[in-house]
Amino acid sequence: MALIDGDKLLSAAHPLTTLNPKQAVLRYKKILKVFRKGGTTMGAAFSTVGVDRNTVVATAPITELFIAAPNRYKDILDAHKTGRVKLAVLASECSLAIEQDSAIKENVKTL
Repeated sequence: MALIDGDKLLSAAHPLTTLNPKQAVLRYKKILKVFRKGGTTMGAAFSTVGVDRNTVVATAPITELFIAAPNRYKDILDAHKTGRVKLAVLASECSLAIEQDSAIKENVKTL
C-alpha cells in the first residue's frame, strides 16, 4: 500500500511517524548516514529521509543519551516499561539526564 504525501509517493514500509524511541534512534542514524554519504547539508539529509528538522531536534536528546550513556538511557526507558510514554516526555527526561550529569554532557558535546 502506498500513501501520497504532496508530490511524494510513500510506501507503507516508510513510517510517517516515529512511535517508539528505537525508531527515533534509527531515524537519526539514517539521517547521519545520508549526510555523510551525500556530502550535502543536514537540511538536504532531512528532506531525503522525509522528516522535518524540528521533529529531529525535538527527539535528538533520546538519540544523544542512547549513544553517550547507554546505561542511563536504559534506566530511563525501564522506568516506562509499565505503560506507553510520549516521545516528547521521554525526550525531555533524556535532556534533563544529559544536563544533570557533566560527564554525559561532555560526551554528548564530542559527538
